[in-house]
Amino acid sequence: MAQIGKADEETGKKARFAKLRAGQSIETISFEDALELFKLPRTLGQLEGKDVKASIGRFGPYIQHDKLFVSIPKDKDPYTITLEDGLQLIKEKAEKEANRTIHNWADADIQVLNGRYGPYIKKGKDNYRIPKDRSAEHLTLEDVLQIIGEVGPSKKGRTFRGKKK
Repeated sequence: MAQIGKADEETGKKARFAKLRAGQSIETISFEDALELFKLPRTLGQLEGKDVKASIGRFGPYIQHDKLFVSIPKDKDPYTITLEDGLQLIKEKAEKEANRTIHNWADADIQVLNGRYGPYIKKGKDNYRIPKDRSAEHLTLEDVLQIIGEVGPSKKGRTFRGKKK
């Protein structure tokens, strides 16, 4: 890690930290290279009047536009990624989100969605598995209500050593 400044309790000012890049070592890094680490978050440009930024967060490098966060693939670098590449990533994420909804019955607060592990039913805050013998694309509202009555909601929350969090 590289650090700029010191924490000052009187002014409330905090030190800034930046993680070293792959191939860099604290013993061999130059002052100029260390300053380069603090160039993130970096504004790439604007889309629809809002900034498009590249940065590194808790889950890795990402592009941010308004409230949308898009992961940057491993073959791209947040220090050198272009606005065009960032806009392409944003466009792909928006298309993926648009293709997520299969059916939507807003008056009943029920949706059939494409999820990470396949299609599922969402009613309010509860999720329901779709039986393997049913096709999500061909479900009607009556079919969905029948599945909800038979299956029951999926388990929520993770357990930690047998205890609910």
